[in-house]
Amino acid sequence: MKKILSLSAILFLFFAGNSYSQIPVKFGASIGPNFPNGTFGEVYKSGISVEVIAFYGLPAPGLDLTLSAGVSSFTYKNDYFINEVKSKLLTVVDNFEPDWGAMEIPILLGVRYRVPSPTATPYVSGEVGVRLMSFSDRFSGAQILANSSTPTSITNLTNVSESKMDIGFGGSLGAGVEIPILPKVDFDISVKYNYSSVTFSKSYNFFRNNNSQYTSEELKGVGYFTFKGGVKIGL
Repeated sequence: MKKILSLSAILFLFFAGNSYSQIPVKFGASIGPNFPNGTFGEVYKSGISVEVIAFYGLPAPGLDLTLSAGVSSFTYKNDYFINEVKSKLLTVVDNFEPDWGAMEIPILLGVRYRVPSPTATPYVSGEVGVRLMSFSDRFSGAQILANSSTPTSITNLTNVSESKMDIGFGGSLGAGVEIPILPKVDFDISVKYNYSSVTFSKSYNFFRNNNSQYTSEELKGVGYFTFKGGVKIGL
């Protein structure tokens, strides 16, 4: 991870230090909604994704080396946990209303290939790198104690939750179109699928009594789509 971060920093400084030279460098920024999918989409709601990106033109026509960083936010689905307890133990959890969230920060190296066009320019992209994910909060993996009443309630949520950052690796595949709007300025519309190896839900035991308990599965693999619009600016 240290090697990837060091390489990212070197590339960024290289790009910035040559911003007024003849080196073919461009910069972009975009924003838009994200949509979690798979099991991750069952546990977390959609949010907003923001990205900044630097492009370095390679000798091959239409091919750019890219360095990007971004932020994507997500909100925990309280109903996921409530429905899990209901399906496992046939009881309802009362007053379970935590305001939990997660935020992913990807730092990625990649390539973008643009199909030559005199007007709107379609492209495809691929990236790999480090994906940091911060949770505030989530279940820590400790045993969750609840009373045996119906509906049931958790004895102390503070003792079984944590705020933590995990480090994963992954990448993204994307496609989009660049539309010229001003000299050296393009409007950039894109869709991208993102994946990370981060564990987003730890295994825990939900315990009411010896005859009413279950152990959840550990959930790993963060996947989501982003739909973003922004600008790409040449120097």
